Amino acid sequence: MCNSQRHRKYRSGRAAALIVAGATGLAVLQGGVAQADIPLYGSGDFSASAALATGFGAFAVPQANFGLGNFKAGTGDRLAGHSPTWAEGFAKPELKLTYHNGDVGTIFGDISVIGAGTLGNGEAQLAATTYGNPIRADVEEAYIGYANDMPFANPGDTAIVTVGRQAFTVGDNFLIGSGTANTGQRAAYWLAPRTAFNGFGTLKLNADPVRADVFVLQNSVDQRITRGYDQPKTSFAGVNLEYFKTAGVAGADGATNYADRQFYVGMTYFNIYSADMGANNTGAFTNDGASNSALSSYADRDGMNVYSVRIGGNPFSGPPVLANASIYGEYVREMNGTANRKVNANAYYGEAGYVFPDYWAKPKLSYRYAHFSGDKSAVQSGADTKHGYDPLFYSAGPRDYGSWYMGEITGQYLLFNSNEDVHMVNLTIAPTPTLKLMAIYYRFMLDQTRSLGISNRHFDDEINLVGEYAYSSATNFAVVAGVAKAAAAARASLVSPDGRGLADKAYLIEGSVTINF
Repeated sequence: MCNSQRHRKYRSGRAAALIVAGATGLAVLQGGVAQADIPLYGSGDFSASAALATGFGAFAVPQANFGLGNFKAGTGDRLAGHSPTWAEGFAKPELKLTYHNGDVGTIFGDISVIGAGTLGNGEAQLAATTYGNPIRADVEEAYIGYANDMPFANPGDTAIVTVGRQAFTVGDNFLIGSGTANTGQRAAYWLAPRTAFNGFGTLKLNADPVRADVFVLQNSVDQRITRGYDQPKTSFAGVNLEYFKTAGVAGADGATNYADRQFYVGMTYFNIYSADMGANNTGAFTNDGASNSALSSYADRDGMNVYSVRIGGNPFSGPPVLANASIYGEYVREMNGTANRKVNANAYYGEAGYVFPDYWAKPKLSYRYAHFSGDKSAVQSGADTKHGYDPLFYSAGPRDYGSWYMGEITGQYLLFNSNEDVHMVNLTIAPTPTLKLMAIYYRFMLDQTRSLGISNRHFDDEINLVGEYAYSSATNFAVVAGVAKAAAAARASLVSPDGRGLADKAYLIEGSVTINF
């Protein structure tokens, strides 16, 4: 390694250490006290408040992509040796305005900005996009809304209409979780602070035990700032309906908070009524003239209908043998009958878990199988039906690591919830109320291999060890170590731009902290 390479590596590692150290110092200054919105002004029916969320992380992936390393997306220029290191950080200041009058209802508004940056080699994808130390600030949420009691409903049942740029999720984020890709100059690929959708807005009918959402949204897209690796601009409208049982704890509100639902069943439908396709469905999306054939699997969205049903939690509160069990699952079908962009794809998962409360640290053991359909052969534009599942707007969900980036190595940087079958076993223990430890094993199989010109479906195996510490309700730390072992499908399908051969294993270590002021 030459001296200049050593200096660059030292500088990025030092920056990562400084960011994490600074985050730790801020956490200590918090003193373990839970933070809430900061009141700014209040007079009569009007009030204003502020909030600030921050996050920091440092990452190292030795032998990234099984020794291939990472390269500049679109150019093939090598970024690091074969073990990229980088650091990420973000800050999100937020201003909230509220006018509440018992006769009129509640009028509210929110505007927030996210500033985020990445230092070092950029994220560990083979085609990395967050290289070059990008730092960028953009408006995140900007909306106004109105809330009032629903007529002819039970006390506390409300209708809320929100117009403008906003975050929106469905269930545990398997299908809809984020409307913004944290790639390119947006930076902070792993922390992924940007999630808001554009579009008209949402209507939420929050009743108990049945609630509903009506939504007309559009993902946030700018191919220029993501170096051509954004999704196509996608406008969609639909409805979500849920039946749920609220957890029996003080203050729980299952109508508005996913984490407060002991059990739920739901169904979702939406139609993509407009989406960028590009020339001949090649992925050369029209906004900003970006062209990237690697994203061609997204080019069949225009006209697509998406259907989903799901279940989650535990409906039982009787004998312990039932009360300690849980079950989760979702099924998604994507259909498009439009000529030249026909689609018939699906994804689903099933997960069963059990908590052993009478043993030390209350261990929980769970198993999940997830399937995302792939194409049996190469799809020619206008000639065949695409069976490869489009992962749409999934994001990291509210149910711990593995939802829905399955594997901190494979799910974050190699496979992205399409053309794969995944087995996951998770053992979680909680030695104290503030400390949680997890050991997660994944086995990744490709669903279809013929279109890739290979025969073996086994891609790799991965183990993650996770530690999470809640210093307070406002400050959380996490540390992860991981190792993935390449199997036949990875060896046959991964190709280095500079001809380097694959290594047997890839490794990962990462640390992060989030603080809400």
